[in-house]
Amino acid sequence: MKIGIIGDGFFAKEIEAYCIGCAIGCPIVGFDISLYSEHTKIILGSGKPPIKKNMLSEINFEPKFISVVVGANYGRVNEGSVIAPGAVVGPHSEIGKHVLINYNATVGHDTFVGDLSVISPNSAVGGNCNIGESVYIGAGSCIKENLIIGQNTVIGMGAVVTKNVPNNSVVVGNPGMVFHRDEWDQIKKQLSKEITIKVDILRNCYE
Repeated sequence: MKIGIIGDGFFAKEIEAYCIGCAIGCPIVGFDISLYSEHTKIILGSGKPPIKKNMLSEINFEPKFISVVVGANYGRVNEGSVIAPGAVVGPHSEIGKHVLINYNATVGHDTFVGDLSVISPNSAVGGNCNIGESVYIGAGSCIKENLIIGQNTVIGMGAVVTKNVPNNSVVVGNPGMVFHRDEWDQIKKQLSKEITIKVDILRNCYE
């Protein structure tokens, strides 16, 4: 068996190290998909849900995926997922396809994490949660137990989520404030405009 990693970024290099450590005797084919054959087991080398989705669409043969579990896993991990060093997946939990549970992140018992989702370093997902597909949970964030996080949602770094979150949302702050993605884009534009104006005023005063 050979292992192929799609992608050539920093996270792909991390996966390469995990594979070497966990699958001694299985050569790494490399990061160029043109090198792969139907006999190659594949893993996606990205920590961002949209990029992973694009990677899947570029595969022009029937892929066979491999999961890499380095952290502690007491649940079920589906194909193509990565459990990084120091991460913990609790009992009776299920990790979907192409999910990343990064360094020192924890997933509580009886929790479901949807396909392509990412749980960043030092973040915590409580027990009995349901995390939708293509969710990005930022570093150091915390999700209370018994919550539903809708698909295509972004949880900001350090956010504390205490209530259910609908699809296509952005959550920031402690306690977490929930915005629709379109609403959040407008807020960012306004903040950027205000910051630019303040910088221009300061510059004019100085000059």
